[in-house]
Amino acid sequence: MAAKADETQRGLVIVGEAGSGKSALWGVLHARLSKNRPLALLSHAAGASPRAPSIDFMLRRWIEELSAELGVTTTLEDNAKDQEVENAFASLLGRVASKRRVLILVDALDQFETTNRGRFMTWLPKLWPENARLIATAIPGEATQALERLPGMRRLPLPQLDQDEARDIVSAICRRYHRVFEAEVVEALAGRIVAPGPAQGNALWLVLAAEALNLLDGDDFARARTEFAHLPQARRNAALMLAMIAAMPADIPGLYGQSFDHAAKLFGERTVWAFLGAIAVSRGGWRESDFRGFLPALTGEPWDELRFAQLRRSFRGQRRARGALAQWDFAHGQMREAFRQWAGKRALGEEKALHTVIADRLLAVAQDDPLHVSEAMVHLLASENYQRAASYYGGSSLSEAEIQGATRVLADAVISSATRSPATAAKEICCLLNSPVSSVRAAVGKRFLYWLTVIIEDFASLDARLIIYDSTKRGFEQLLRSEPENNAWSLDLSASHERLGRVLAAQRDLPSALTHYRSALGILYRLANAEPRNANRQHGLALCHVHIGDVLRAQGNLDEALKSFRMGLTIADQLAKADPSNTDWINNLATSHDRVGAILHLQGNLPEAQKSYRAAVTISERMAKADSGNSRLQLAQLPDLARQSCFVSDG
Repeated sequence: MAAKADETQRGLVIVGEAGSGKSALWGVLHARLSKNRPLALLSHAAGASPRAPSIDFMLRRWIEELSAELGVTTTLEDNAKDQEVENAFASLLGRVASKRRVLILVDALDQFETTNRGRFMTWLPKLWPENARLIATAIPGEATQALERLPGMRRLPLPQLDQDEARDIVSAICRRYHRVFEAEVVEALAGRIVAPGPAQGNALWLVLAAEALNLLDGDDFARARTEFAHLPQARRNAALMLAMIAAMPADIPGLYGQSFDHAAKLFGERTVWAFLGAIAVSRGGWRESDFRGFLPALTGEPWDELRFAQLRRSFRGQRRARGALAQWDFAHGQMREAFRQWAGKRALGEEKALHTVIADRLLAVAQDDPLHVSEAMVHLLASENYQRAASYYGGSSLSEAEIQGATRVLADAVISSATRSPATAAKEICCLLNSPVSSVRAAVGKRFLYWLTVIIEDFASLDARLIIYDSTKRGFEQLLRSEPENNAWSLDLSASHERLGRVLAAQRDLPSALTHYRSALGILYRLANAEPRNANRQHGLALCHVHIGDVLRAQGNLDEALKSFRMGLTIADQLAKADPSNTDWINNLATSHDRVGAILHLQGNLPEAQKSYRAAVTISERMAKADSGNSRLQLAQLPDLARQSCFVSDG
């Protein structure tokens, strides 16, 4: 961490297989480096919470921390583009690094969202500050390979545990239980760690084994008295532990399964399945009040506070309380897969049943309950009761926070699902558009168009977006067959066509894109004629003319493109004159001038092109001066200004 005149190393990528101790090392580094006052520490653990895999979530938090460090305010819109967020982060990082050393400390790169940003680390600043360093942990994969290709980054494989380290870990665990194992027991555990096999050098295996021995109960000690009656009393417990160590499976799922079996003998398989299963299907665990709400429904038994405390204690070393809500979750991700393997061998129930009961619970709690807001849609979707999910998402009484929470879940399903392709996930969430209740179907469609689009536009695949927008379009077409005079639904149908046009244009299916843009335009003209004083309808027309002109230009039809751009310019000019303070109107006017200038330039009409470019430059500069603190506006304008100014200066 200390600055050196000749240093070239910019960071470390600490790699190791699951269970090797990477997160534990990250925790130690975080604890120690947090006390290093000369150091500005930016830390993140990608597996720490349901939102933690999001690159955007991480960068925005760091932007707040860096802004506080500098004593400045950085404002980003909720729908700010990836590049805007990354530019803001890079700028602030550079400013802080010019004053003191900055360390970025990230755990579990492999648990980031499965977008290009998460897979290939494209969120990192292109120009890395000289005084900034990065330490990251991960299972080897695409993210680590991307980091290793960067200048100054070094790969550091995490060494396997040796016997001395194993002894220290066992002793540390025993101290938490106020116990001391016999030396031969400690040596037996350390011996398993260095012996060839799946457990060799694996920190997680050692922790699970030591925890299991510390949780021996009265039944176990009774067994020691029976099975080892031939030994002196003082030797029986150690003999039992040695026998257990010898019988412990060498693989992590097997060792977990052994602890599940032990708990099942004490509390019953159904209870263990319900407790562990509820955690396994969660994104971040549950509060005790949640277990109180759904365990009786899953087990068929009344709530028993003492019995639950004993059940929870039996997994003391394998679960932890996360976050401000103290949600009980698995301490290690491998426990989820181990549970699924264990449960798959028993006819105890399907995961769908767990999701259904959990959804019942989350829909019954207060509307502003944080887990209701963030998790209800997770379990409604997973229960595959799409009509119920639609009734919730399309409900008229949903608060803004509930809509945001549910929409984020739907977006995550399409963007970063680990179990299905984006297209499959898109088809699944489109089942919400099949509600038999028209008002619900319309509300779902609106929220897809105006809430979901904001999140998925930059992250979801084009195929997934095409599926969503096409399904939304067909939904509004069906609704309008029953109520053809419903102008609100007609406007939503126009928006569906516009979204489809954007996706198809990006896929270079220009004829289809043009068809949808013209369909949107036709609907907008009808609505605008019905409400000639509605400025929003006029604004929509102007934008649609720009979209159509862009497609015609891409097709090489410059004359028709120019006509479309000029029609948009006429509308934009009228709007800007009517309300000169409206930045959307003014920005659209500058865009229209720019597009007209581009076509005239391509047609060789340089004097007229120059006039249009000058008009665009003048408007854009006036906007930038009037709102110099609006980083989103300036980021949007500067690239065009540079090109336009170069052309103008040639004249």
